Amino acid sequence: MLRRIQTDLPKGLARLDRELEQLILGYFRACGIPFQRVSDDGHIRLQVTSSPKLPKGYETGGTVIIGRAADPEADDPLHPSHPLAQAAVEEARAASQHQFSVAWKVTSGAPTPLLESKGKRGRLVLSRIRYNGYERVDRLVSTILLEDDPSPLSVECGQWLLDQTPRDCPPVGIALDMEDAIEEMIFVDQAEVSAQEQQRFDRSLEQIERYVEDQLLVLRRRLAAETKSLRTAEERRDAALGSDQRDDAEKRIRTIQKHIDELESEIERLEKRDDPGYGQWRDRAHQRRYQPPEVSGILDVEFVLE
Repeated sequence: MLRRIQTDLPKGLARLDRELEQLILGYFRACGIPFQRVSDDGHIRLQVTSSPKLPKGYETGGTVIIGRAADPEADDPLHPSHPLAQAAVEEARAASQHQFSVAWKVTSGAPTPLLESKGKRGRLVLSRIRYNGYERVDRLVSTILLEDDPSPLSVECGQWLLDQTPRDCPPVGIALDMEDAIEEMIFVDQAEVSAQEQQRFDRSLEQIERYVEDQLLVLRRRLAAETKSLRTAEERRDAALGSDQRDDAEKRIRTIQKHIDELESEIERLEKRDDPGYGQWRDRAHQRRYQPPEVSGILDVEFVLE
């Protein structure tokens, strides 16, 4: 596990850095914000000139670092919650509220379905699927339809297109009903997420059952101790020489027997899982496991493949 983390983590961080850079540079270019990109010892410095379109605190410009900063306190490393990243996301959302048309140049590294579809028109809808299960997860799912083909292209095709830089073009003029295709892609994504959620769900139920079994173990130990105390009290009663000693022993026996009855009742209730807390925990686990996802549109693009 540790070895896999050591292998995968640097790759994931490098990809995040690349995507953050694409996001920020797209924001600068879209808003006409002057900047300089400087590659410096394994990381990138973006030197930004003052602009009223920059977010609060950055109106006069500044320098941000993409990648591992040499001095995190002195440098300004870029991350998803950084004001510039948040401003870039807001600008992108505002710019993509309407449908627009682009052209993608399909190069030799593209997936085969795209290579075989040069010259065709199509439509791409990017959806955000939010799963509010055991962990809140946001996933982006692209749905792509080409003219004269009712089946959506693969996720791989959508990822490839979104990784490329398209160019604006005149309206493509194609009408495609995307509803069924979007539902199909969401269903495929849910199936993938469901496998991970099922593991968390199973672990949650195991933890609930383990907690109840632990409670039963404690109660059974107490019952055994009380049963032993009862035998001792009965022996003392039988060996009592006077009525006072016998009465005291009888009181002790009744008290212990009451505790035994209560413990046996509690054990029986837990064995039957007739416990309000147990029912609430299971209900909550099922609610989290089977809560329907929230779907919202992010991008709607008509395109032509060149």
